[in-house]
Amino acid sequence: MAFNSLTFLAFLCLTVILFWTLPKKIQLPAIFISSLAFYGSYVPSHIALLSWSILFNFFAAQLIAWKKLTRHRTTLLFVAVGGNLFLLLYFKYIAFLFDNIFSIFNFFGYQTLVDVPSVLLPIGISFYTFQAISYVVDVYRRDQNPTRNFFLFGCYISFFPQLIAGPILRAGEVMAQLSAPKKIRTEFLSRGIRLIIFGLFLKVVLADNLSPLVDESFSASADLLGALDVLTMSFLFGYQIYFDFAGYSMIAVGCASLFGLQFPNNFYFPYAACSPREFWQRWHITLSSWIRDYLYAPLCRVKGEKRSTGGLKLSHTKTFSFMPLLVTWGLMGLWHGASWNFLLWGLYHGFLVLVWRACYALVQDKTKIRLAFSGWFVTLPLIMLGWVPFRSHDVQHSLALYSRLFDWTAYGFLGLRENYYLIAFFILCMFLICFWATTYVQKSKLIETRFGQICDFLFLFVCVCLVLIFFIPVEQFIYFQF
Repeated sequence: MAFNSLTFLAFLCLTVILFWTLPKKIQLPAIFISSLAFYGSYVPSHIALLSWSILFNFFAAQLIAWKKLTRHRTTLLFVAVGGNLFLLLYFKYIAFLFDNIFSIFNFFGYQTLVDVPSVLLPIGISFYTFQAISYVVDVYRRDQNPTRNFFLFGCYISFFPQLIAGPILRAGEVMAQLSAPKKIRTEFLSRGIRLIIFGLFLKVVLADNLSPLVDESFSASADLLGALDVLTMSFLFGYQIYFDFAGYSMIAVGCASLFGLQFPNNFYFPYAACSPREFWQRWHITLSSWIRDYLYAPLCRVKGEKRSTGGLKLSHTKTFSFMPLLVTWGLMGLWHGASWNFLLWGLYHGFLVLVWRACYALVQDKTKIRLAFSGWFVTLPLIMLGWVPFRSHDVQHSLALYSRLFDWTAYGFLGLRENYYLIAFFILCMFLICFWATTYVQKSKLIETRFGQICDFLFLFVCVCLVLIFFIPVEQFIYFQF
């Protein structure tokens, strides 16, 4: 039941109507059952896994907060986190682990007769596992009181708009909203419909139409491509994955708004970033803040830091160390998939952040101001080139494409069709125009004027028309595989 399908839209409308017409006591159970039905529409057997994760973490948090077990809080936390990680490691990385172990044996001449285990990856397991871990850790830190309402916790973990691919929520952001009494308001519905329309526009009109271009370019032999081709390919895929994932996030936030819930934004013009760190304050914001709070800060042994809103910045400069940074980014890369390509992608971003920090610490204050303005010209191509291993077939393919950048003879010819370069340049220009226009509208409050409201209506009307034109082919969202 993909978001970009008529089936989901019908399911969403039915669920919203039931939610606002049912009594308060039945609303949470109704959402919980609807979320399980939504999840089961992909693979029905995986409902059992999701239900086990909910039950396990619900009671684990109760035990961690139980005063009679205060002495064993740390042990219970390790058991809770370990139980979550075990499921994630088994379903997502067991085949990758065995495949590499067997490859090592074969390298030394030992033949392995055992087949690599094949396990079907449950959709969305990375996302709801991270939410469960943050919940038990927050309870352990006493930042969150464990709820005794099972349906409230079940909705927090399994709420269907963000169950499959985020945003990654915190209990403090959602549970209070779910448990608070609400009345239907036109602001909820109008905001939700707007976000859903624009999210579908990004996915159906932009991302899906870029997909054939990206597939064709990455299927070409690296020897036939020039350096400009590799850069153009990376830009095209960078646009595709941004439109795809940002579109999903907008639809998820919009669906939540229909239920009177306000979810955090997951993207804010990431390709306008002037530094690698700023990019991760704009891209997949809920994941980068989760990584910072629950992985990077503990590795740096930092305590008492306030919750982040993105990026990996710490106020304790004495704790700076390149090892926690690279370990964090390596694990973040592997979180996206069981492949050496994703590890390479993660370490690539870790290296960019590391180099940027070192350069930023050396320059003077006046130079920092200039760097803030000129950094975009350096940051954008580096970020886009980082998508090469994310999309390539394997590490060898990634290195072959990167090698074209260092081959001076590869700068003299073009291997792609002419429209590829024009499309990449046009999208970049439109992205910058939208960024500047959005910034201007927010500062000037133009949307509150009659002219701004007319322009907004016309823009939404055009988006609806284009969505209806391109809505027929249903393609899965890229981040469903994570």
